[in-house]
Amino acid sequence: PTMRPPPTSPPTMPPTQTTTTTTTADPTMQPTQAPTMPPIDAPGAGAWSVTEGACAVDGNCVTSPNFPSNYSVNQGCSISVQENGKAIIVESFQTERYYDTLFVNGEAFSGSNGPAGKIPSTGVPITWTSDHSVTSAGWKICLEAAQTEAPTMPPTDAPGAGAWSVTEGACAVEGDCVTSPNFPSNYGDNQGCSISVHENGKAISVGSFQTERNYDELFVNGEAFSGSNGPAGKVPTTGLPITWTSDHSVTSAGWKICLEGGVGGGSQTSPTGVGVPVPPAPLGPPGPSGQPGPPGPPLPKDA
Repeated sequence: PTMRPPPTSPPTMPPTQTTTTTTTADPTMQPTQAPTMPPIDAPGAGAWSVTEGACAVDGNCVTSPNFPSNYSVNQGCSISVQENGKAIIVESFQTERYYDTLFVNGEAFSGSNGPAGKIPSTGVPITWTSDHSVTSAGWKICLEAAQTEAPTMPPTDAPGAGAWSVTEGACAVEGDCVTSPNFPSNYGDNQGCSISVHENGKAISVGSFQTERNYDELFVNGEAFSGSNGPAGKVPTTGLPITWTSDHSVTSAGWKICLEGGVGGGSQTSPTGVGVPVPPAPLGPPGPSGQPGPPGPPLPKDA
């Protein structure tokens, strides 16, 4: 008999090891925050903005870098003025003369000579630069009317028959007269005011006048008066304001000016020592010969 071959078992394949591939997730990048610039103090009513450099806005003022400590060498900054038509008040100014310089309207200021009274030109930045050696305390400059958040003028006494009005600053109307700030006490540093005259054709009488000569000045019709030289006899020009300005140092008792002819007659000295117009005393009834009689009772004196 024919023998059948034994069945062939199928080959046993060794188990194939399963390779597990681990997928590495793409690294998640952390968002990079934009660098946060240190906030600059908000300028008072948008007065200033520092467009370049380390100068700093302080309310209605702007200062040199690191003020009131010394600024550094080789510094510079650029400042834009947002409020037009206002003059600069200098609160502090001390730099290396001729070398560390603040430029206003292209004019250079250094040493202790600050830009008091200068009105920055629209669109022309104020710039600051220090050189490679010698530093000082620097500067702080402000714009007029910085002392009040809103330039609300305190009520002034009604001028006699509308003689004067103070349109800007701390000068004060007193009856038919107008005075420097704080009169008869000393006025302050870096002050200014503007005064309108509403009674045309009347000359000025000077009750008191004492300022720092050539530096603290009252301007009438564009003419400067200072020291003990007041504008006696000057007739203010219609539409041209009278202006007052004091510099950064040395003050005095100031001034009081009035308009002549407000009442008529002569003048007398009030208890404050200021000449004021006085009406003439009325005459009594006619005498027997028809001539004027003796003077009547005197008028009451001013309080």
